[in-house]
Amino acid sequence: MNALFPVAAFALAFVGAAAADDALPPNVKFQPHGHGQALTDDKGMSLYTFSRDIDPKKSVCVAQCEQQWPPLLATGEAFEGGDWSTVPRAEGKRQWAFRGKPLYRFKGDESPGEAFGDGQNNTWALAMKLIPVPPGIGIARNRLGQIMTDGRRITVYTAEADPVGKSKCDAKCSGAWRIVTAPWTAKFDSPDWSVLTRADGTKQWAYKGKALYTYDRDVIPGDVYGHGVDKHSAVVLEAPPPNPSWVTYQTSDGGVLLGDANGVTLYMFDQARRAGRGMQRPQDWKPVVAKADDKPVGNWGIVERDGVRQWTHRGFLVFTSVHDKYPGDLHGVRNTDAMWRTIMRSGEVMDGTGF
Repeated sequence: MNALFPVAAFALAFVGAAAADDALPPNVKFQPHGHGQALTDDKGMSLYTFSRDIDPKKSVCVAQCEQQWPPLLATGEAFEGGDWSTVPRAEGKRQWAFRGKPLYRFKGDESPGEAFGDGQNNTWALAMKLIPVPPGIGIARNRLGQIMTDGRRITVYTAEADPVGKSKCDAKCSGAWRIVTAPWTAKFDSPDWSVLTRADGTKQWAYKGKALYTYDRDVIPGDVYGHGVDKHSAVVLEAPPPNPSWVTYQTSDGGVLLGDANGVTLYMFDQARRAGRGMQRPQDWKPVVAKADDKPVGNWGIVERDGVRQWTHRGFLVFTSVHDKYPGDLHGVRNTDAMWRTIMRSGEVMDGTGF
């Protein structure tokens, strides 16, 4: 189970200077985030892109898909230019697209600021205008949140010992740490980025004045073995949404997943994918009940069902399986359907189709 999702797969993989035309459609706004600006509609509801929309002149989310993901329709005179265009839909309607990606709302979001659609089915992403980064630098998501990477999508770090504008990593430290090199003629028009010249003349990228490194033990995207080693820290642009205090992390044969206070695996039930038919064998599932003083946090909400306050995650009801006896057990997604999903520490979901 890969713990990292490259932003290119889930969001708009466009970085650099802002478009020359900064005009916005009348029903679109920007909401600042640590790794860029998220797009919302005029009511503050999150907007999304769909990775299967490959043709910039066409949306493939139609019929049942658009019931769950309503397109953001252009109203009045739809201007085009710069970052903005429109794509045709049925009955002569047109849908806004940002940088070639059609925009959608998510039916599971009920209030402004919610972004429960981000990462759904590993194909939907919060529509973002990412912060500018130099060539060879990227932004990706792993268990630490939105992080910065090098050109190989390997996590980059800063060192607490380094003063602003200088690297103290000498031959001794370079046994484990590698500098993030910059081209000899590197130049990038952003106040957050600079190039340091090392004693041997090598150029090194610095973010907000702090020199950047990679760690030898990080060999695949998502690795963060260097986080906390020798007082180095991964460059985290935005932390992940918090979990309730009772949530635990449990190791399983499918990866590190979320469990309850006793370590029992948590599952989400996707009622929409059953088209309202209800769950099969309800006696196999126990709702995760919220205490009287529990409050929603991050992607976690609370709903009342049959007089019981039950936890939800990204708008989906949360349960445990009566067949899971030990921490890390995954009987709830084995021999079942894709309406049941586990919640992984990375933010990824795993459903019954994987077993």
